Amino acid sequence: LEGESARLAAELDITASLRLLGRRSDMPEILGAFDVFVLPSESEGMSNALLEAMAMGLPCVATAVGGNPTVIEDGISGFLVAPGDASGMAIQVRALFDDEARRKNVGSAARLRVVSKFSALSMVSQFEALYTRLCGQGGAQ
Repeated sequence: LEGESARLAAELDITASLRLLGRRSDMPEILGAFDVFVLPSESEGMSNALLEAMAMGLPCVATAVGGNPTVIEDGISGFLVAPGDASGMAIQVRALFDDEARRKNVGSAARLRVVSKFSALSMVSQFEALYTRLCGQGGAQ
């Protein structure tokens, strides 16, 4: 949607304050420059961008769509707002910018959540536990 985004930016007269970076392979460096990660999706699956931001220890504000509520523990490892609630999103972002200690605490909780629940090692452990449980119940052959 790069072309569509550029046209919209021109229509809104915000091209001077907007950078469309395109496809990038240096996301750790890009995310390292963030203070807060915002994901205002109207629909979402399991967002890799959200997982990557949380793995970097960024406090996140995202819409409560798709897999986002599974990833973020609202108020602990990030914040969830209703889709389309720009005001609610702005309030959460402003609260994080105004409180550095909270920003760091939420970012640390976000990293811990991703490592403990969504890392490759964690996912393998969860699949092993499920398989073992199903075998014990006679549910898998």
